[in-house]
Amino acid sequence: MVWVRGMLLRIGQIGRRAVPASTAAPTVLGDLRVLAGVLVHPGRDALWSVADPVPSVMEALVTVGGAVAGLAKVMVRRLLPPGLVALVGAIRHVRPGSRRTYLTLRVRSWLGRPVRAEAQRWRDTRAPRSLVFVCHGNIMRSAFAAARLRQLLGGSGPAVAVTSAGVWAQEGKAAEPAARRAAAALGVNLDDHRATPLTTDIVSRADIILVMDFYNLADVFARFPQARGKTQLLSAPGGREREIADPYGGDVGTVSNTFLQIDRALESILERLRQGM
Repeated sequence: MVWVRGMLLRIGQIGRRAVPASTAAPTVLGDLRVLAGVLVHPGRDALWSVADPVPSVMEALVTVGGAVAGLAKVMVRRLLPPGLVALVGAIRHVRPGSRRTYLTLRVRSWLGRPVRAEAQRWRDTRAPRSLVFVCHGNIMRSAFAAARLRQLLGGSGPAVAVTSAGVWAQEGKAAEPAARRAAAALGVNLDDHRATPLTTDIVSRADIILVMDFYNLADVFARFPQARGKTQLLSAPGGREREIADPYGGDVGTVSNTFLQIDRALESILERLRQGM
């Protein structure tokens, strides 16, 4: 018996370079020759039946369609610039209501135009009295940033309320175990932290909202348009707009590296607060 679909699936795997390493080096052309030989000198197909040809025909159509789509994706990835491929992949993970905003922010960044080089409140004559750090779930990055800045300010620093929230946080969720361990190694305790969702009330009371990446920025702008004048990337006050990627699912080492990036970004925030800007 011959399983034509299996042969087509294999050709698709070869095209996507998804064939196991233990397999002898195959080529699409080589397997197409084998398939052509089978079709010219047909044996009995494992699914074909004269009495009921529909299952075999449907299987063939679905398989060919899937193989063609898979090969097309591979060719597109190879022909398009890597940055554009990465952008398309990123947009697929952005919530529908934020995609247009996210794309705009990304394009501005690529063109070298500041996304939000200076939040309006940083240019005010008075110092901000309320800072809110924001990430996706408020169980790692923003939780650490707020706790670390409060620690750095201490009792003798500027009188500023420092809190954190998550654009899509689950109310009351504890910090991730890896985040607690990584924070503890840096002298920050997140054991009592509980996640807080970002709300209209929090946005309205905040003088400055500092987010970690373009996903967060797009979500905040899309859900809270009134926050545009006071929201920016955490790294922006330091003069360079760099994202601090979400380490969710990573090990303690990955989370530690992320927290060190946050630490460096907080140096500029602390300096501005102490200068009364």
